[in-house]
Amino acid sequence: MAQAKDIDVDKVSETQSDLVQPDAVQTDEEDITELTSQYAEVQDQFEDKHDQEDSETLEEDEDEEWDAKSWDDIDVKLPEKSPFAEEDNEDLNSSIGNMGGELVSCSSPAVALESASAPLKPPVKKGVVSHVPPMQVVEPNGLEAPADDAKGQPDVSSKQEMKSLDDKPKKSGIDLRSPICCILGHVDTGKTKLLDCIRCTNVQEGEAGGITQQIGATYFPTENIRERTKELKADASLRVPGLLVIDTPGHESFTNLRSRGSSLCDIAILVVDIMHGLEPQTIESLNLLKNRNTEFIVALNKVDRLYGWKKCTNAPIRKAMNQQSSDVKNEFNMRLTQIITQFKEQGLNTALYYKNRDLGETFNIVPTSAVSGEGIPDLLLLLVQWAQKTMEDKLTYVDEVQCTVLEVKVIEGLGTTIDVVLVNGTLYEGDQIIVCGMQGPIMTNIRALMTPHPMKELRVKGSYIHHKELKAAQGIKISAQGLEHAIAGTSLYVVKPGDDIETIKEAVMHDVNKYRAVHKKDVMKASVMLERRKEYATILAFDVKVMPEARELAEESGVRIFVADIIYHLFDQFKAYIDNLREEKKKESAEEAVFPCVLKIMPNCVFNKKDPIVLGVNVVEGIAKIGTPICIPSREFIDIGRIASIEVNHKQVDVATKDQKVAIKIVGSNPDEQQKMFGRHFEIDDELVSHISRRSIDILKANYRDDLSNDEWRLVVKLKSLFKIL
Repeated sequence: MAQAKDIDVDKVSETQSDLVQPDAVQTDEEDITELTSQYAEVQDQFEDKHDQEDSETLEEDEDEEWDAKSWDDIDVKLPEKSPFAEEDNEDLNSSIGNMGGELVSCSSPAVALESASAPLKPPVKKGVVSHVPPMQVVEPNGLEAPADDAKGQPDVSSKQEMKSLDDKPKKSGIDLRSPICCILGHVDTGKTKLLDCIRCTNVQEGEAGGITQQIGATYFPTENIRERTKELKADASLRVPGLLVIDTPGHESFTNLRSRGSSLCDIAILVVDIMHGLEPQTIESLNLLKNRNTEFIVALNKVDRLYGWKKCTNAPIRKAMNQQSSDVKNEFNMRLTQIITQFKEQGLNTALYYKNRDLGETFNIVPTSAVSGEGIPDLLLLLVQWAQKTMEDKLTYVDEVQCTVLEVKVIEGLGTTIDVVLVNGTLYEGDQIIVCGMQGPIMTNIRALMTPHPMKELRVKGSYIHHKELKAAQGIKISAQGLEHAIAGTSLYVVKPGDDIETIKEAVMHDVNKYRAVHKKDVMKASVMLERRKEYATILAFDVKVMPEARELAEESGVRIFVADIIYHLFDQFKAYIDNLREEKKKESAEEAVFPCVLKIMPNCVFNKKDPIVLGVNVVEGIAKIGTPICIPSREFIDIGRIASIEVNHKQVDVATKDQKVAIKIVGSNPDEQQKMFGRHFEIDDELVSHISRRSIDILKANYRDDLSNDEWRLVVKLKSLFKIL
């Protein structure tokens, strides 16, 4: 990069000497004008050289190692002040105050005589004394500091600038809570493995003060994030206490876990398998995020599965990429381009986070490996950076308690406990709380507030630390009486002096209609669909209890109840049930289902003229299946029988498709009628078509809609017009 010393320093020094020596200042207006012209000329020369440096810096940007600070300086359509650019302000202010009008020398001789944003003002003539324009000098960190005026006092603009610098650190004093992050994605993309990778890495290093296991969540303190991201030059100020990652299925986190009408999570990680791209449940999660306007970062997982990948344990992704061969890089770029295209099809712009220059409109992609840890430092730092930069108002701590029940568990020695996520506020031991219960609101007092010991598994007995109070955001285990019937996914309320308890109870039970056990009345409602659409006479019970009387009524009435603790398993059960029902309906209606086809008799391929008629035909359109009734439209739609068998190269087949040449055997449909003959009832030039009816079309629509292609459905419409079917 070009250095500022290339400027004509001698000329600058001469000009400075002219400016700061009182004897050299003339009261004559012409001398003042000449002095001003020289001043502006040197300023323009310096600005031109500075612009050239910026241009060269931009060209070299792609080849430089990514710096956490440089990412934060990018112009986003967000608050201009970076939460990571607040270091050394006190040192700067002290150096400004101590300059006292003297020119401060720097390690680099670059001197800015005036800021580009503050054009030079000519001195004002007052009697015979003329004041010299205040000079500015460049501090080593690149910021400009105003010099004192002739009286040794800073000018008004300098005071305002210094005051703004003093005010900036005050904003960093805002009390922020930890961001809450959820992990979403398709099943088996490595969501849990990604979280385990972050935990286990610190367990192996034996950092007792590192990651703390929370109830249903994992808490990453600031110290741990600094340690994990030190290779990214992330020596900036982290203003949040840490990062709270909810360790629950993505679907549950965004549908059940609500905090007073808003989503529990502040930011999300959308995990995408680099080998498979966007999968159905990934798109479902993506739509969930878009509907709730939730910020998210894409973790492009399983990069270690790229052929020839060289493991770089827990390294930043750019460092790991530099170790890979050109073949690995080419495969990575190919798969990345495909996934970016898939996101565009969903209406979203995405880019690698270190190449993203439009952070307001483009979502970040962080390549990761949950097996060897590449990209994990990038993901952690980006989560915290992005949360601080865009969610300061949302993350500002408030005293009002916002708390959501995650799970209800029975712990030996403690009885029934609830695991909660405290989003905002503070919980105290002895607080009176109200939670939603299956049999009504539960009002009780907190007997104990607990969190596990650092680096201990939740299953280890006696691994809980008792607290008198806990401040958000935290994952907490609460022990209290009467929690046996508490419902997971509902809100927890704290009763304060003067609160209307009945109003709080009504608010708590607002969720009971969504989260409760399956009763007889639910079965009766579902049974209404038995006569209309049997496949929808079902109840899907996700992690809720089914009452015995409800199960008995369901068995008697024919209503199916599916129960599962994992939503993916519940979906798979229901899908298998629907598929079985459709297969049964197909078997029941197989004889009445008539698939459309148009057949042409091939020359010299009439093997038997009488019943059974054996012909060699070409399938012109549609699909010929065994059992299809055949007629001759050109002979007043005379029926010649049904297809009894189909052969291709002397092998029996069930189906013949378009452009296939096959031999078919046609037998009479009604033995009491006169059997049709080739040469008497039809000739070689006559087309053979399937004889469809209104009933057969309805059966195709109901049971075989997906089995027919668009061309075959167009043929159905064509034959419908031919047979004049309404």
